[in-house]
Amino acid sequence: MKSGAKSNMKTLLLAVGLCFAAASAEAMVPELHPEVQTERPGLSQSAVPEARTSLAFQAQSESSGSADGPSPFLAGLMSAVVPGSGQLALGKKRGLVYLGLETVSIFAVWALRASGNQAEEDYQNFADTHWQTDLYETVSECGDGLGPSDFEREREALFSLRDSSPDAYYDDIGDLGIYACGWDLQTNRSEYNAMRSRSDDLFRSARAFTTVIFFNHIVSAIDAAKSASNLRQAEAVNLDVTTPHFGEVAVKVSLNREF
Repeated sequence: MKSGAKSNMKTLLLAVGLCFAAASAEAMVPELHPEVQTERPGLSQSAVPEARTSLAFQAQSESSGSADGPSPFLAGLMSAVVPGSGQLALGKKRGLVYLGLETVSIFAVWALRASGNQAEEDYQNFADTHWQTDLYETVSECGDGLGPSDFEREREALFSLRDSSPDAYYDDIGDLGIYACGWDLQTNRSEYNAMRSRSDDLFRSARAFTTVIFFNHIVSAIDAAKSASNLRQAEAVNLDVTTPHFGEVAVKVSLNREF
């Protein structure tokens, strides 16, 4: 009888202890996670997913947007027409280099051609003054190896050129010894040839700058198209911050490549 009473007593004490432990554990929950049971003013639990969705959508929209500036084709076309314009439209300051080179080259071509034309006019006027038809027709020898060899044929060919091809005419009276006796002085013939050489140099320089202009268009167009393509392929890093639960912050870093 006494052993049964002791057994019942132990069972009762064990039940009381378990109840006390359960009550203590329940009392400790608010202290461990007070933020779970406390609502923030102006923001309910149902608003949390909406805030996270808005942030995620904004980040996705920014990452999928197109690159600023014209397309590679348009940028290349712009610089092909006006060198440097495609680069400037992309915000590249080196477009000023292409544009400056174009401006200088165009001015150089214009100035050199104008100077060449003036020099050409000068040496032609010089020849009209110092190369005389009557001297050519009357003087048969004017130096070693100088003078006509077949006067009638050469005379006819020269005067034919004067009417049909003036440039060839002015070249021949300076270059060919068979027409040298038409000059009043052989020193004037030498000066005349030097004047022609200076005119030719000016025209040659103008052609060189014309070539520079051509390649400036080509190189600028290729560079602009490549620059636009590189901008569209630039890597962009987007930071997405979400708050799935109160007291927690999730950070997502995404690497996007735009084409």
